[in-house]
Amino acid sequence: MNPEIFKAYDIRGVWPGDINPELGEQIGRAYAGVIKPDGAVSVGYDVRLHSKELAEAVKRGLKAAGVDVVDIGLGSTELYYFAVGHYGYAGGIQITASHNPAEWHGMKMVKRGAVPIAGETGIYAIRDAVLAGNLPEDAPVSGQETSNQDVVVDYVDYLAKFFDPAKIKPLKVVINPNFGYQGKLVEA
Repeated sequence: MNPEIFKAYDIRGVWPGDINPELGEQIGRAYAGVIKPDGAVSVGYDVRLHSKELAEAVKRGLKAAGVDVVDIGLGSTELYYFAVGHYGYAGGIQITASHNPAEWHGMKMVKRGAVPIAGETGIYAIRDAVLAGNLPEDAPVSGQETSNQDVVVDYVDYLAKFFDPAKIKPLKVVINPNFGYQGKLVEA
């Protein structure tokens, strides 16, 4: 494993050499052991070609360590932050490499309240647990998985509370989602 992929605010590396499903499962287990979430953890993913595969691996690691998972599916990072905070999840992992080129992959992680996990508040401890092989063993009872298909609807409803549609003059808007998920959010 390349320890340099564990950055100050996220995990980022090139797929599949630096980051891959095997490492994703280990990171899921390490997250469970280091963060010790006291409830369900949400997992979402961006539009990269291997995002869903990496998300499945992370979920396997979390569930093997006994953590319940809520799959929020395909979505943007701000949608993931919203889901963790709005629904009161114990934490979350978003599979994304943000603005990096398509061959990159990674993860953003938060604790309860959508509080970001940074290097000194968990990322480096997760890295060290993976490096040392200090991962939680299989829990006596595996975590359960559910899905939350209402995140987009609830997020749009939440955003709509910030303005009065009757006060907006007619206007034309051009949106360039830049190959991301934003087009779906704008449509909603």
